[in-house]
Amino acid sequence: MTSWACTGVLGVPPLLRDAQAATAKTGAYLPATRENYLKLADETEAMLRKDVLEVWFPRTVDNENGGLRSNFARDWTPLARGDGKFSVFQGRMTWIALQVAMRRPELKEQFLAIVNRGVNYMSDVM
Repeated sequence: MTSWACTGVLGVPPLLRDAQAATAKTGAYLPATRENYLKLADETEAMLRKDVLEVWFPRTVDNENGGLRSNFARDWTPLARGDGKFSVFQGRMTWIALQVAMRRPELKEQFLAIVNRGVNYMSDVM
């Protein structure tokens, strides 16, 4: 079973989509092989980078007012009006950036700068 976030926001990785279609047709599941798991992992990683990391970061970085912005139009342009910056959002985006820095060495430098920005904003402003 896939979650709403996977199907509604990000879409479904091609291998998983194909497996769901095959299961619906034949009642058989995609074999749990190393090859299928690695292919699904690669597709999921590509979706994470394209549909999450490249969308939110660095767009969320607020170079004018500090911290991380959360208010965007449908085309991802920042909205001038905002409801303020909330500690939960600041903490969540800082944590995500930290996880990326810890788990993706090739992105570490880029995301540590975002982590520092978030931590500084939460400790100095909030």
